[in-house]
Amino acid sequence: MNAGACLALAAFYGAVWFRQRENRVYLLFSCSAAAAAAISAFELWMMPAWTVEQYQLLLRWMHVPMWVLIISFVACVLLYLRAGRAWLAWSIYSLRTLIQILNFSFSSSISAPVSAQLYRIAQEAVRDAIEHGAACQVLIQLTFGDRSMVLTGQDDGQGFDTKSSRHGMGLRIMRYRAQCIGSSCEVQAGPTQGTIVHCRVPLEAQHSVSTIS
Repeated sequence: MNAGACLALAAFYGAVWFRQRENRVYLLFSCSAAAAAAISAFELWMMPAWTVEQYQLLLRWMHVPMWVLIISFVACVLLYLRAGRAWLAWSIYSLRTLIQILNFSFSSSISAPVSAQLYRIAQEAVRDAIEHGAACQVLIQLTFGDRSMVLTGQDDGQGFDTKSSRHGMGLRIMRYRAQCIGSSCEVQAGPTQGTIVHCRVPLEAQHSVSTIS
């Protein structure tokens, strides 16, 4: 029933946008409703899954409409309600896209605990860069080698004192999360300004992590 209602809303707002193409808010509403319907459909398909592999495959692809829903919903808040800050919206876009990259990076998906902790580390790096470093731009990258993957966060802020108790809390949180997944987290000054956060995760570490509190 929920999926049907969402599809009806998607069709309605899609038709409105087709007649008023200059108003992108209707397109965003339509995308949000269609994504919500797709998520409901995936949840129904996952219920009768017979194997872990089948369930995992459906869960992996369900991240696609989840990504569409979050991106379109945040864009609606900016364009329609004219609320929120642009940098915060772009932080959400980049962090959610990072999850998509993690989700489809390997033939067998990265374990949920590793994905969750990498997401939280990137989130903390963005928060520290904006709140403590007064950064205007934050670049989040995920690169892969033969035996490890590296999460890098670099900002153009003024940097901060890693020994300060106020600033050091965020660093301790990132390092603790990195240790939970068998990773290392290093923080250093940028080449000209700002701060660079490196988190290196051995690829074999994700297979040995089961649950993280």
